[in-house]
Formats: sequence, C-alpha cells, structure tokens
Amino acid sequence: MKVLSHILAIVVGALAAEGFTRATIEPDAIFEIAFSPGAQSYDDELGMVYTPNFDGYMRHPDGVWAEPIHLDENGFRPFTRTGPDLPGDPTRVAIISGRSMTMCYGLPDEKTIQSFMVKEAKRALEVHNTGWAGIDPYRAWHFFLRTLDKGDPFDVALFAINPGSFAPYATLPAGFEHVPRHPDADRFFYMMPGNIRMPKDALEDWMGPNYFRSYVLYGLLRYRQFPLEWWADAKRWVAKLRGEERAPAAEPVEDPAEIELGKRRFAEFFLHMQRHFAKRGTRFGVVFLVSFKHPVDCYDDFAAAMPPGVPFIDLQKRLRPEMDPRNAVALGHYGERQSRLVAEALNEFVDELLDMPVPEEGDE
Repeated sequence: MKVLSHILAIVVGALAAEGFTRATIEPDAIFEIAFSPGAQSYDDELGMVYTPNFDGYMRHPDGVWAEPIHLDENGFRPFTRTGPDLPGDPTRVAIISGRSMTMCYGLPDEKTIQSFMVKEAKRALEVHNTGWAGIDPYRAWHFFLRTLDKGDPFDVALFAINPGSFAPYATLPAGFEHVPRHPDADRFFYMMPGNIRMPKDALEDWMGPNYFRSYVLYGLLRYRQFPLEWWADAKRWVAKLRGEERAPAAEPVEDPAEIELGKRRFAEFFLHMQRHFAKRGTRFGVVFLVSFKHPVDCYDDFAAAMPPGVPFIDLQKRLRPEMDPRNAVALGHYGERQSRLVAEALNEFVDELLDMPVPEEGDE
C-alpha cells in the first residue's frame, strides 16, 4: 500500500508540475520554434507542409519579438499584384522553391521579394511565391504541381535554388513523376528546422516527438545535457593543455560516380520542368539565389551543368558584392534592402524571358 501511495504521489506531483509549467511558460520559450504553433502540418507525401490560412508570427532570431505572418489557402505567403495605375492584364509570375530565402523569413509581407517586384515593376505584374523554409527543391516542385499549377498558366516561372552539391540530385527518381519516401519520414515533421530544435543526443533522438510533448520531461532532459556538455568541454581543455587537441575533421569526400549521376539528374530535372512549362506556354528560368555563407563563384559548377537553352541568372555574382551581411535579418536572411535588390534583378530577368520565345516541347 505504501508503494502504491508513493507511486500515486509521484504521478500527482508530475501532473501538477506539468500543469504549472504549461500555465506559466510560453510554448515558444520551451520549444524555440521559428514560427508560432500551428504553422506547419504533417503531409503523407512531402513529410511537411505549411498550414493553409495560417495566421501567426515568425519568432525573429535577432531579438525576442514577433513578425506577423499570414499564409494563403495553399500555405504560401500571399501573392502580390500591381495597382490599377499600370494598365493591361498583369503578367503572372511564379517563384518556385528557394527555401527560407524566397520565403523571406523575418520580413513582413510588405517587404518580401514579391512585394518589391510589384512595387518596382514597369508593367502590370502578379507574383506568386511558393518559397518554404526547410523544403528541398524537388518537394517544392511537386507541391507546386499539386496547387498553383492546377490553375491558369503562368506567363513566367522562376525556379530558385540555393548553393549545394550535386549529390542530392542523384537521388531523384527517373522521370521525376513521384516523390520518394523521405529517409526520415517517420520523424520528418518533428525534425524540420522551422518547427522545433533538432535533438542533441541519442536519448532525445530515440524518444522522437515524444521528447517535446511534456514540458517537465523536456526540462529534465535539458538539465541532463548540461553536465554532459561540461564534461566534453573539460576533456577538450585538458587535451589542449597536453597538446593533444584533435585536428578539425576532414571534409567528407564525395563519391565521383554519385556526383556524375547527380549532374545528369540535375540537367534532366531542369529540362523536365522547362518542357512541362512549354506545354502551358510559360517561359521558364532558373535563379541562383544570393547566399551570405558562400563565395561569389559558388554556383559555377551548377552553371556549367545547366542544359543549353535553359536560361538562368546568377544573383550571387551579380548582387553578393554589394550586399552587406550586417544588413541581413534572422541569421542570414535577406533584409529589406537586400530583398529589394533581389526583386529588381528578378524583374529584369522576367523582362528578358518575356522577350524570348517559348521553347518547343522537345527543345533541349
């Protein structure tokens, strides 16, 4: 009976602690989320999507304040359209992919790339931006097919990519008709960087999403990490005193065969998209986005692998020298002036694409 009483007391105490913690601490103070709760939803095909018609905020990493965000019926930031002062039907532009850089994380609606595009446009313009933080280009493409591509054809489609390796393209399926199951599909939603922090050790990783369901459990495990971190720091300090400090880990060596396959899939993927849009009478172009963490020539390999006849613009070479990273927001995302510069360059690229003929469906 005494054992049962002890167990009951522990359970009641844990529930009381959980209730008190939930009543006194904001959820985002615990989970360190980049968006207010509910911004993201599980999706069987893609692993995660942004919640349609979501109203909330971005928790700005530059400070403890919130930037409001509204998502439309597809979960994208709202499209923008020029006012009636520019006559004629608007040129419809889609910006696809680009992760958090095109999503303009940290900026309000009136300072996003699409907003500046319509403000600076010399023609009537309507811009839809499907950029989503944390979503890779292939999944971004398939969600575009599922949503905006079902409506009226766009006049111009811009596919935005970030610096990286050819290796991820090697995993794309031939034909590009389906989305392969994500290797971490069972916990993909829980691992998304915009949702909650990544697990730090094996115990948290083993527990998966359950780790975040209890404030008390989360706090206990966080405290458990402190002595582990202190012990690791102490071992590094002793090794440094003894002159036994480890050399930095070598960069992983990429498999040449995988890279060659990735280059072929890369070229085939962009040709596939160009042909898809050609059937709809849409001009297609690729945008290499500005990155503050990479050198000016970081897209040279991508540019060399781009199929002939697929237009692209390298914003890294064009804009990076005049962009001061100190003006960035939210840990390296475009600030207001940088968003405007990208928008102006994209408007010029749109004009160039509109002057080109739509390629034949079989053109390469």
